[in-house]
Amino acid sequence: MKTTEFIKKIEMLNTTRVVRSDQSLTLKRGSQTVAMISREKAFNFTVYAKVPRRLLNLIVDYATTEITARGRLT
Repeated sequence: MKTTEFIKKIEMLNTTRVVRSDQSLTLKRGSQTVAMISREKAFNFTVYAKVPRRLLNLIVDYATTEITARGRLT
């Protein structure tokens, strides 16, 4: 899944926002950090809190996408 596609899908959930850095994408629900996904390594992610199944499926789908297939995020 492309990074831009992932961010759009996450933001459509309305309760979750994406904080971008060079190394990772951090997902927040309100002020709580619920997950972190590496932008440098595929399969490298952490979920810190209970999340809805749809959100978890998106996280896993994106995290298991090879880095080269994710595309560049500007």
